[in-house]
Amino acid sequence: MSLKRKVEAIPEAKLRDMITGQINRHAGFGVDQPGGGVVEFKPTEDYKDVELKLASSSILQWDRQRFVDSIWIAMATYPSPMSWQLLEDYLRHALQEDNQYCVRACVGRTRASYNQFQDLCLGQCTGMVLKKDCTQAVINGPDMTVFYSSDKHHPLYDMIYKTGTIFYAFQVTEGKSHESKQHQINALVQRLQIGSGGRELRLYYAVHDGNFDSFVTNPVEPNVTHGVSIYHLKVVQRLSA
Repeated sequence: MSLKRKVEAIPEAKLRDMITGQINRHAGFGVDQPGGGVVEFKPTEDYKDVELKLASSSILQWDRQRFVDSIWIAMATYPSPMSWQLLEDYLRHALQEDNQYCVRACVGRTRASYNQFQDLCLGQCTGMVLKKDCTQAVINGPDMTVFYSSDKHHPLYDMIYKTGTIFYAFQVTEGKSHESKQHQINALVQRLQIGSGGRELRLYYAVHDGNFDSFVTNPVEPNVTHGVSIYHLKVVQRLSA
């Protein structure tokens, strides 16, 4: 049996524990225990004990995908810090591939353009880096690298990458609305020097598809300057990641 098939066979009740590292080392030797190929014993830092860890990053990715699949509907119905973190992680990995997304302009529900959609291909990035100051990192860093923060309250966006003079920033949300603070938009525009030298900022509110049809920001139409575009982006289940 392939490793991916073994991951697919793991009971859903154990997926969350495996993702968060809470693997029971006394639970026996099934596919989710040493000998099954999914997890393995690794020594602690002081080499005085051993602990169970997932055997590879690929297995962790497959575990995450299965867990996200199992709670996808609940993520929009009962949003929580954990569901936000999973959705943020899901999109970050999806941006490493070439995926097509449905987007619309960031406007209110009464505007005709609220129901006018376009398909955009985004991603094909070549790496992801955790940074405290994502804005400075993306200015100085290489193209096609996703810089992200683990702080849910990071100003304005959760992750960002650039191609040439175009910056793509994403604010992940599983809710029906999200704050769009004008002073944060203005501050990012200033730091990235948007409008100068052909620089553009494309800000996407990445919305769980369970809430996309009625999603709005607050305010519903933030003021934008030359070189700034703001969109709602639908995050659907089973993107390539």
